[in-house]
Amino acid sequence: MQAPAGDRSLLFAYRLDRSDARRVFRLRGLDAARDYQVEDEGQRMAGESRTRRMTGHELMMQGLPVELPVFGAAVFSIQPQGQVNHA
Repeated sequence: MQAPAGDRSLLFAYRLDRSDARRVFRLRGLDAARDYQVEDEGQRMAGESRTRRMTGHELMMQGLPVELPVFGAAVFSIQPQGQVNHA
């Protein structure tokens, strides 16, 4: 989900009782040459921020790995950082 007036996106993930604990989400529509900050919003709200920096290429090709407990859920914010790096 992406905000209509911005470039920040959200990924909502949840796990049911019979699904795999670990899933990889390959994102779409990102700039492959740009860096993105990925933050687990639940951890941030709990004061235990887990932020990582990944390229658009990594997020689209390798994906964002997410591990959840049974009936668990997570929300990740994905926001572009700095200038476009078309090297």
